[in-house]
Amino acid sequence: MKMYTATNFCRLCLNKKIKVGLKLKNIPLGEKYSKVKSIAKNSFRFPLNLGWCEKCRNLQTMEIISPRLLWSDFTYLSSQTKAIVDHFKILSGNIIKKFKVKKNHLIIDIGSNDGTFLGFFKDKKCRVLGVDPAKNVVRIAKNNGINTIPEFFNLKMFFKSYVNKKTYSSKSNAIYLCI
Repeated sequence: MKMYTATNFCRLCLNKKIKVGLKLKNIPLGEKYSKVKSIAKNSFRFPLNLGWCEKCRNLQTMEIISPRLLWSDFTYLSSQTKAIVDHFKILSGNIIKKFKVKKNHLIIDIGSNDGTFLGFFKDKKCRVLGVDPAKNVVRIAKNNGINTIPEFFNLKMFFKSYVNKKTYSSKSNAIYLCI
């Protein structure tokens, strides 16, 4: 698996006129911590260069880390931070009120982590589906009763894994995506 790819274009507008303005020292990946000092010290370090697009003024990192490497084993859990849990509770209530979400409506959370956010919708009798590529957090979500697909989200995966298995019900007249 290639660990990263260096870009020479803007990832928003695809312009090739990018000015690299800041070159930082190579850094280890966040979320890939080790308690063993020798492992942490010898972990692979990635370049971190910031580029600025002259056309659309996007500021971006010039390196794209492999998504499989970033998300294969994620250490952060939404449920571990009280402020996030409180925010999700308020946000879910606001979404239910603003969009008139009813019982049996389907709520999909892309990047659902341990399912904390979806849990608030499930408590209101909504059908929920999480999508997250980190298999370790998907196991936690499933253990908490949150239906979660352990993959990167894309439409082909969604229709194959969810719609075509007839888990989508015609009783539900709404689908809400939370990204």
